[in-house]
Amino acid sequence: MERRKRAQERFTCFLDVVLENSLSCKAYDISEGGVYVRTDTVLKTGSVVNIRLSSGSLELELKARVKHGVEGIGMGLMFIDLDNALKSKIRAFLDEIRKSP
Repeated sequence: MERRKRAQERFTCFLDVVLENSLSCKAYDISEGGVYVRTDTVLKTGSVVNIRLSSGSLELELKARVKHGVEGIGMGLMFIDLDNALKSKIRAFLDEIRKSP
């Protein structure tokens, strides 16, 4: 089976995530374009959600679209409505989490 090439490099991570200010979960994979979160509660594909990512004192708030999900496992979220300032914040956030042990 051929693996699909990704537009952005992905990083393994262990981040706290809050969706829609109420659903807490963990992120295990992140890139400049999106994040994979582990959660038993999977939202409908195509739904747009507010997402807050945090790692230590770092925090990032974005909008994301649910790209796919598997009940009891998690979902892939694609960041949306990204202007240059938000893209820059995402890159800085990724740089910081890569440095952490």
